[in-house]
Amino acid sequence: MDQTIIPHNVTIPNLLSISQDAKTIKGEKHGYLSAIQYLRPDSVLCPHATPECFSACLNTAGRGVFPKTQQARLNRSQFFKKHLYGLYDIALLKQIEKFIKKAKKLSYVPVFRPNGTSDIVWENLKLLNRYICGNRTDLVIYDYTKTLDRPAITRPNDFPNYHLTFSYSGHNWRECQIAFHEYGHNIAVVFRDKLPNTWRGIPVLNGDISDLRFLDPAGHIVGLKAKGKARTEKSAFVVDYE
Repeated sequence: MDQTIIPHNVTIPNLLSISQDAKTIKGEKHGYLSAIQYLRPDSVLCPHATPECFSACLNTAGRGVFPKTQQARLNRSQFFKKHLYGLYDIALLKQIEKFIKKAKKLSYVPVFRPNGTSDIVWENLKLLNRYICGNRTDLVIYDYTKTLDRPAITRPNDFPNYHLTFSYSGHNWRECQIAFHEYGHNIAVVFRDKLPNTWRGIPVLNGDISDLRFLDPAGHIVGLKAKGKARTEKSAFVVDYE
């Protein structure tokens, strides 16, 4: 970016949130420093989200309740849409490299979620391919997704450094079964009050212990307790387990 002329009316936002929420901070106990890119979710950035997903989105949890946080996420989203393949690419890669250096200096393994509150198919953009294709092994990248036909779901061996957990929306159980049985991805399910030991015949692990999904053993439902507006959401997205 230092060699790039930045228009005077363009502000480069801080794209990465580093250890700014309780769940990712838990990862530091295991030796990992987490960075997440939180965008403002919409139908473009989350093409497979249902109305219930938007209503109960993690976007409203934690710091997401504050107007300042929402404005920052909106600014990032607008910057992404307007400057993709340009200033956005330069800024993101520079901030990632700075984050990697910070993690190493603190003796942590750097981990990154590009889709904190979005579902962008990064492997199609190729922007992060130097990391997700395994050429760079000094950064672990992981995400949740509801997009079944994306390459990192159907061809995970082509993207060895990009770990995806498929997400249950309340209406996509068939897609979840394909992701689970055919491609070997765990399934994230939001439960309202308590986590069952099994759900639909599949063992459930506690996904709230940390956000380090790439450490989860295969063959599991990743149980997540409802947060933010999801606590009171009455829809199939949030499972009421009795």
